Amino acid sequence: RLHLRIHRASAAYPCGVPCHAALAVTMRVKVISRSTDDFTRERSQDLQKVFRNYDPALRSQEKAVEYTRALNAAKLEK
Repeated sequence: RLHLRIHRASAAYPCGVPCHAALAVTMRVKVISRSTDDFTRERSQDLQKVFRNYDPALRSQEKAVEYTRALNAAKLEK
């Protein structure tokens, strides 16, 4: 977890009167950490690893996307 603190010591109103109220905001940011060994190729000729989940339950629009791609490819061939 990464904690961020943002402080603003003073700000001015539009009329020029200073405001001495301090603003302190704490945010929690979740960071994904991945090993570089999983994504590094041993040789430049090796293919890049692509991690995909082909579960149709997770990709409900897959058939519609494939239909659109096929239709556009057929139009380009004409």
